[in-house]
Amino acid sequence: MKNLKILFLLLVLISFYFILQSVNEKAVIDINKLTTKGILDAKATLSALGISINIDKDGPIIYIDSPLNQTYTTTSLELNFTVIDTNLDKIYYNVDDGTNTTVTANTTFTTTTGSHTLKLFANDTLGNLNSSSVTFSVTAAAAGAAGGGGGGGGGGGGTLLADIEIIAPSFLTLYSNDEIVAPIIIRNKGESTLNGIILEAKTNTSKISLSFDKSFIPILSSQQEDKALLTIRSLDNSTTGYYEVNLKATVTIPQITDTANIIINLIERGPCIDREDIIRQVEFLNRLFETNPECLELKELLTQAEDALKKEECEKAGSLADAAIQSCKDLVSARGREVKIPTRLKVSDLVILILELIAIILISYGLYYYYKRRKLRLRK
Repeated sequence: MKNLKILFLLLVLISFYFILQSVNEKAVIDINKLTTKGILDAKATLSALGISINIDKDGPIIYIDSPLNQTYTTTSLELNFTVIDTNLDKIYYNVDDGTNTTVTANTTFTTTTGSHTLKLFANDTLGNLNSSSVTFSVTAAAAGAAGGGGGGGGGGGGTLLADIEIIAPSFLTLYSNDEIVAPIIIRNKGESTLNGIILEAKTNTSKISLSFDKSFIPILSSQQEDKALLTIRSLDNSTTGYYEVNLKATVTIPQITDTANIIINLIERGPCIDREDIIRQVEFLNRLFETNPECLELKELLTQAEDALKKEECEKAGSLADAAIQSCKDLVSARGREVKIPTRLKVSDLVILILELIAIILISYGLYYYYKRRKLRLRK
């Protein structure tokens, strides 16, 4: 009898151990999937045979979206950038080799009239460092422009009189001889009506072609949005690598502009790796859109992710799902709300864990009861 109790306790403890290990592994995979943007500088692949590790030897990829190489008429400028690295550690910048300032996201900085060079640095946790720089100018009209802007804003910190924003995916993966349709949201963030908005898209390579379904928006009222579809095509036998698509929205009246960048990762077709993770990610995306109906404006990304998954194009499907999740967050945040994270996935995992535990307890009790009855029969 004592031996049976010990056996029963051992079965329960061993079962708990394997269940917790299984849940922990799933959690690690899910977190990595949601934070990965499609570029894996260091990748650990777990299998029943062991662990293989790819060492990260490259520094972060850096793109400066703003300021640009042009002349400005204000001393207060935006620093907008894109940094890509799975093991990113620190981002900092300086102007004219001055004091380094650490940043974690887009910010603003103040400078003086004249010519300046801004340098942006980023390093990863393995010590790899990279940098990018841009030279720009500020004219003597800066003081007048800054004063006028302050008066129009009514005290600062409020809604600008005229402001426009481009909401677009920041990273997409394409194969050779392939295409993706990216929804580009143009939002009037200011108080004034925007008239005659011209949309432009350029790239730094001849291996990719770009075309809008419409490149002109006649009018946008305050807080109104419009959507344009940008078709991105890669040519046959295109060289693999990272390319940049530059987006620009120019308002005719009043004269304001906004820019955004899309990083294109052009890769070769290969086997569908981590398919189950991609399936879970696309399922999560469906629930995210259900919970946040405003994100249905980005349904093209979801549809293409599902189609890519059916064709076993896993890297493309994962990239599209990542882009849809990030664009959904950006769109909801632009409207002054917080993204509602669907909880059904967590509840489902909890239910499965409870059912597994109940099944193991019942099996263990069944074995215990069977051997107990058998021992009693033998005694008789």
